[in-house]
Amino acid sequence: MAFVGVAPGGWGGQFTNKSINLLILPLVFSPCTSFAQHQQRHKNYQMKTLFIYLSVWLFVSCAPKVQQAPLNTQALTRQWMLTKMKGFTKEELMKAGAFIDLTDLKKTNGRAGCNRIGFNTQADAAGHIQFSGVLSTRMYCEPFMKLEDAFIELLKHISGYKVEGHHIRFYDAKNKLLAEAVAADWD
Repeated sequence: MAFVGVAPGGWGGQFTNKSINLLILPLVFSPCTSFAQHQQRHKNYQMKTLFIYLSVWLFVSCAPKVQQAPLNTQALTRQWMLTKMKGFTKEELMKAGAFIDLTDLKKTNGRAGCNRIGFNTQADAAGHIQFSGVLSTRMYCEPFMKLEDAFIELLKHISGYKVEGHHIRFYDAKNKLLAEAVAADWD
């Protein structure tokens, strides 16, 4: 192995410990290898390396993306009549006609008395659900105002669900049961 040095003065310049711009190139020479041949091999090596990197990048970028599990629409996308909610009896919920309509997850709404309540819904097949952007008409209906306010507050805290047959349970982030409902189309 021979070392060819390039110093500030050019090829074959003087090398000292004080040389700042010193570049030492380790080159392997054999009796049959010239400097030009070595440069060509190095250029070929660079091209092969570039080709490998581009191939790997292309393979990774074209690989199929992991897709979210499809939502079990038969289980969740229904109108749900509330049967259990903290602070209210089943009879009060039935009299008010309290429901959550998830038949079309792009246009979800509900009711807990006389006002229509609209909201955005995000759900997945793993049992996560979130209601946001809750809006309501504000007609005053004496017997249902307390229930409607509680219903709107309930929607803000729901973060999970579990469907079992024609029944659904809604949970908070700590997996505490918040409400139960039955499918409106169930006899």
